[in-house]
Amino acid sequence: MLFGVYFASQFLWLGYVMLRNGFNISRKPLSEYNNLFAVEVQDKLQEPYVYKSKIREPESNYILPDDFHLTVKKIDLRFDKSLSEIIKLEYKQSQHIEQPFSSYSEDSRLNLQATEREIDTVSTISLRYQGISIITMAKNDTLVCYYLRFKRISISYDGNSYSDIWGESQGATDAVISLAFLKKKKSLYIIMLFKTKDENRDFQPDMLYSLIKK
Repeated sequence: MLFGVYFASQFLWLGYVMLRNGFNISRKPLSEYNNLFAVEVQDKLQEPYVYKSKIREPESNYILPDDFHLTVKKIDLRFDKSLSEIIKLEYKQSQHIEQPFSSYSEDSRLNLQATEREIDTVSTISLRYQGISIITMAKNDTLVCYYLRFKRISISYDGNSYSDIWGESQGATDAVISLAFLKKKKSLYIIMLFKTKDENRDFQPDMLYSLIKK
């Protein structure tokens, strides 16, 4: 009974947030987002789930073969600085999300969530992680790309304690994700590649990096 009441209250809250923030879903690709990827990849990025709202930039979610999911989020930067000044990589405890708006993936091995908080321009981005390994596939003024095996990860902005994106391994083994931060002037794109099941199978460290237009 209590579980039913809790579930109903969460569903009503989700509906309220969607209506308040003008949330809607489109299947029409955003050329701005598709153009972040190599020309030969763009043909595969058809009919994404594009989430739009009044309070932040759109988000595109592409479903690729072999249960791979590709997500692109856009953040507006306060200053036109290099990524070395913007991205803060920290090996530390990440904070759980309060009232997550969406769950990208939740199964026996990976729980990946995001909020729909209003995001203004940001100055710094903190990537916090706990896990056994992180591989840097690229690192320069405009592109940073990581491949992580993790217990927990989170992304937050300007030193805030709450997380905008949060993930946790659900199984005995670490979960796997590739994260890229791609900067174009005062726009920053957060790109995530992950699997909804069998995360470690056929997930090569350079997979996301090979998809991005250089």
